[in-house]
Amino acid sequence: TQGVSSAASDVYKRQDVRVRQVLRAQAAFFGLLEAQDRIREVQELAQFAQTLAQSAARRVQAGDLSSQELERIEIEAQRAQADLRIAQREVQRAAQTLWQASGVATPATRLRAQDLWPQNPVGASTPNADWSALTDSRPEVRAAQARVLAAQANTQLSQALRANDITWGASYDPVSYTHLRAHETVLDL
Repeated sequence: TQGVSSAASDVYKRQDVRVRQVLRAQAAFFGLLEAQDRIREVQELAQFAQTLAQSAARRVQAGDLSSQELERIEIEAQRAQADLRIAQREVQRAAQTLWQASGVATPATRLRAQDLWPQNPVGASTPNADWSALTDSRPEVRAAQARVLAAQANTQLSQALRANDITWGASYDPVSYTHLRAHETVLDL
């Protein structure tokens, strides 16, 4: 019983590892999706800042804007370009994380997340879901249950080994060297 419970526990542990890997891949997927959304926003801001800087330069030439204001606007445009480079690195990092977590054959540089992840892989979002069954079907819960069964089997085994083993025995020695030990009875407890 102990070997079966231990084997079942190992199976559940492997399933738990798979679940954790899927969760890691999901987190990486949504991290990439978020980074891609952010880079779109930052690109728009960088383009707007560049357009504003070009417009400000024309206004300085026309005498409508001070050169100090132009420098401030150009600094903001450079800051927006720096933010864009940071966002690009975040997308690369998120794609690399997704590639490592998922193990897909597509190179990390070509990974693009789309909003297509399965919405309900285990039926957990249904209103009438049997939460007890969903919880009991989780690999880590089944592994814990198998460990409990193995511990109970070990407890029963140790209790069986603690029980007293009473042995009765008798012996008779017809040729005795001493008349006091002619008949001998042995009792082991």
